[in-house]
Amino acid sequence: LTLTMSYERNNAKYMFPHEFKTYAGRKPVSAMAKGWGLDLDRGDRSQQDDRFRQRYRSAFTDKTLHKDSDVSHIIASNKGGINATENVFMFDKRLNRAIGDSQLGMALNSALVGKKRACDAARLSRKHGSYEGKTGSQNYSQGVRVLKTKGVMVRKGGGIDRRSAAVRSGDLVLNKDGSIRSNAAFKIWS
Repeated sequence: LTLTMSYERNNAKYMFPHEFKTYAGRKPVSAMAKGWGLDLDRGDRSQQDDRFRQRYRSAFTDKTLHKDSDVSHIIASNKGGINATENVFMFDKRLNRAIGDSQLGMALNSALVGKKRACDAARLSRKHGSYEGKTGSQNYSQGVRVLKTKGVMVRKGGGIDRRSAAVRSGDLVLNKDGSIRSNAAFKIWS
């Protein structure tokens, strides 16, 4: 039980570092914070994304732990997803780019982060962004179904369940922090 709790905590620290550190920057990164979104009118969407990612990385990430990771959107920013902590998680850079910003990509991301976070991301992206797609619950369910066909189970609070058939068979390899080792994961995502 202790090993499982340690694994889950380490995985959460990797995927959601903003839930473990206090933000002290000038520009808010949470949609719930006063003054959030004040720079949304500056530059195009790509520039806004880059500024948010820089703020997020400097505030929350560990240069060693997250060196091969992207600040990944649950609801893709070019589909109306917001740049806020409620809509991002850390994910392997190569896998994030392979998944892309399609509906399937958003569904997989939703499954990976857990139902509550997926629902929050979709709800806040509707409220503060221009997202008009599926609900977080629908995205989550779709992602869980797709991953299940590949032998991958997700944990309720986010992350891959180590008891998954794909993990046990070696088709999907997890690092000690629960992050996915990308070299072994491309056959799952293809």
